[in-house]
Amino acid sequence: MIKIDVKLEILRKYEFDGENKKTIARELEVSKNTVKKYIHEFEQAKAKLNTKEGILDKAELTEIMIDKPVYKARSKKQTALTDEVKQRIQEFVAENERKKSIGIRKQCMNVQSMFDALIEDGYKIGYSSVGRYVNSLTQKVNEAFIKQTYNYGEVCEFDWGEVKLEIGSVLKSYRMAVFTSAKGNYRYALLYPKEQMQHFLDAHVKFFEHTLGVYHTIVYDNMKVAVAKFVGPTEKLATEDLKKLSLYYGFNYRFCNVRSGNEKGHVEKSVEYIRQKAFSRNIKFDTEELAFNHLSQVLVNLNNEQKSYMDNQSPSDVLSLERSYLKPLMPNYDISKATELRVDKYSTIVVDTNRYSVPDLYVGKLVFVKIYTDKIICYYNKKEIATHNRRYGSGQWTMTTLHYRNTLLKKPGAIAGSLAFSQLDEQLKSIFTDYYKDAPKDFIHLIDLISEKGFDEVFKAINELKQKNIAINTDHIKVLVNNTTDYYTVKMDNVNTEIEKNCRNSLKIYSDMITNNIHQKEEINA
Repeated sequence: MIKIDVKLEILRKYEFDGENKKTIARELEVSKNTVKKYIHEFEQAKAKLNTKEGILDKAELTEIMIDKPVYKARSKKQTALTDEVKQRIQEFVAENERKKSIGIRKQCMNVQSMFDALIEDGYKIGYSSVGRYVNSLTQKVNEAFIKQTYNYGEVCEFDWGEVKLEIGSVLKSYRMAVFTSAKGNYRYALLYPKEQMQHFLDAHVKFFEHTLGVYHTIVYDNMKVAVAKFVGPTEKLATEDLKKLSLYYGFNYRFCNVRSGNEKGHVEKSVEYIRQKAFSRNIKFDTEELAFNHLSQVLVNLNNEQKSYMDNQSPSDVLSLERSYLKPLMPNYDISKATELRVDKYSTIVVDTNRYSVPDLYVGKLVFVKIYTDKIICYYNKKEIATHNRRYGSGQWTMTTLHYRNTLLKKPGAIAGSLAFSQLDEQLKSIFTDYYKDAPKDFIHLIDLISEKGFDEVFKAINELKQKNIAINTDHIKVLVNNTTDYYTVKMDNVNTEIEKNCRNSLKIYSDMITNNIHQKEEINA
């Protein structure tokens, strides 16, 4: 293809110097046909302009004179973008539309995710080919970002992103807390059920523990958990919790201007990038734990494999270099919310409309409760009396059968129909149904034994008794789990003597336990 100055020179020599086409071609060392083509186009346009019914104006004539030479592109048969590949891309786009219809717009597959999926499926195609075809279907306009430079350990950015997952068969919404280091693009993310202050604080504590140090400055947008209120057009006041956290760990904080996500472009891009890599192709998981583990593994792969702009190093490599520039790590910040709650008649305390059981000795008493993002811990007189995993539904009950020990000993028939029983491990419920249905009070003693010795030991003893066709009850189980020698090395004619001996010991333990319970009640009432 000739350049624009050669085309102009052809027209100048012909129009003003009066040279013929053959001479022009020889002097400029171009094809005679090329010279003829441009002169013909020029003369034709000029002639039309000079006619009374001319269809070209001066601007169009000028275009013909000064535009770059254009050649017809040769039609090339597409070898990579086959009908089969197009069908797969159309399926991706259709799935994106389905996600948008159920409110999962931010987890739609982008071009990179589609390209990765095609390569994994064995198709040989270039990224640009995929991008052009996707754009032809969606007419998507790409966004531009401005890159800046940072020092080691200087800046880290934080943001929230929404993720929707199908856990089991239920669609649930999660908030993804994302940290991204500005220097090396190291990414760290956690999933939470809500965007609450406790989750905000918990994410920071776990991130600092993960990096083994603290970045000097952390950048936020105008999220409610970080900004308490606006003072003027640009000045903002941090929340009290953010002030406490920054003073404890020794980091500074900075806020973006309103609607200026580009001011923390690393994390803005990271939220979308992590969401694409982790949850664009796979949004279905059997349990929350599997979803959390999946996100963790994806982050490990991204940080180890993706190369940064610095000497072809991975983000993990850069983080290793940054650690010596980070502020020293403090002991973990206590993010718990402390309060006093009264135990109701069901022997439960209520946190955010959900109920958690405590031992029935404390009905009507005030207990001290520490509320964490993942657990609830109850204390009475500075002694821990109950611990539960925290729930985030509404009106849910979390019960521990052992907490109702004294009540169930008085009312053993209530065990099978109790809510606490329904939340027992399936194997434990099966043991009750098979061996303790007619001896519910004895089942309470079995639970005591499990809390002391562990379920594995008790279950092993039950299997041994079954193999030897010996009656399964708590006394026989205690013989096995309390013996230091193999139970079946003892001769069978000594079994009854051994059982009697251990039963007497068990009765003595039970008698002592009842006495201790009486003393404990008297102490509480006092």
